[in-house]
Amino acid sequence: MKKIKVLHINDAYEGGGAESVFRDTIKASEALGYETRALYSDGKTNPLSYLYSRKYALQTANAIAEFSPDIVHLHNYYHYLTPSVLHALRRAKKKRAFKVVFTAHDYHLICPNSGFQYFTGSVRNNFDPVRKNLSYLKRFDHRSIIHSLLKCSQHFLNYRLLKLTNTFDVIISPGEFLKSVFKAWGVRQPIEIVRNPVELLPAAATVNQQTGPAERAIELVFIGRLSSEKGLVEFVEKLNKDTQQTINFNIYGQGESEQQLKTMALRSGLKLIFHGFRPREEVITHLYRYDVFVLPSVWYENAPISIVEAASAGLPVLVPNYGGLKEMAELTHYPVEFDYQHNDLGEKIDQAFSHRQLNTLRDTTLFSFETYQARLKTIYQRLIGNNPQES
Repeated sequence: MKKIKVLHINDAYEGGGAESVFRDTIKASEALGYETRALYSDGKTNPLSYLYSRKYALQTANAIAEFSPDIVHLHNYYHYLTPSVLHALRRAKKKRAFKVVFTAHDYHLICPNSGFQYFTGSVRNNFDPVRKNLSYLKRFDHRSIIHSLLKCSQHFLNYRLLKLTNTFDVIISPGEFLKSVFKAWGVRQPIEIVRNPVELLPAAATVNQQTGPAERAIELVFIGRLSSEKGLVEFVEKLNKDTQQTINFNIYGQGESEQQLKTMALRSGLKLIFHGFRPREEVITHLYRYDVFVLPSVWYENAPISIVEAASAGLPVLVPNYGGLKEMAELTHYPVEFDYQHNDLGEKIDQAFSHRQLNTLRDTTLFSFETYQARLKTIYQRLIGNNPQES
């Protein structure tokens, strides 16, 4: 019986959430007995290669010729590899029989800004998730007009002119919200929902349940990049304006917003505690010490696994009421959603605090590695009409 061969492609091997899923996908393929090979960049780019990388187009073509895969599974590719890899795959498909699977980690496929946003001055704006209204005349990068032009040029060249989205045979979405946006914005390929696998580490013993909000500070916690789209500055502004409780906001991570956060004036009773970067495994095992997990992003997000990790440690999750944030939070028993336009954040925090140490996932199997592996097997076999060699 033929052994399935899978070529895995991503911008990088190490990095953030997308890279973790990339490695898990390779691991799942190997566990299924498939022959695997990985292609990723050296992390270098320039303005010209960002638009179209001849280097990685050639490497992709060579990998197809040498490895002769049945499946090519892509993750992120637009930072370094660039959509040139899609061009190479489309040309190779004319001569060789293989299928292309794409796991979408963000909104790049439909928008030059992978966060599905545009800027008016320094203000971030989310696109309408149900009505396509993309204009390349908008500004898609907060850093400069030059950065925005590069993003627009890459997107227009590869998706409008070369129509490289036609390369995909199936798209994997980690959540329902992303799938619905893709469909509303004209993506025609079949889209399968496959939740990203999450290793749920056992939490230690819980804290004293009798301690109430009036007796001590409420311990909020955030884990992630301290970048502008995570909404930390906006959230702290709301804590200043719309809350009166004694609150310690514990922040794990590093990034561009750190200095601004450290210089913000805070009301009496509000304290920001910066823990810096810590290994994720270390932070997760100590999550139970906190009361409420907060992910205040000002973009829709996709399928943030930090919500899953926090809920598995017993923490109620406090998130804005939109996008992948809302979807993932509602996969737990005690989600609390707030609106940046309303002034009831203090009430929302009290509501979340009342469920401290009680949260759990509604279905823990949804994010298991075994479930992820089984879903990949089904998708791969459906595409190529073949069964793997017994491992």
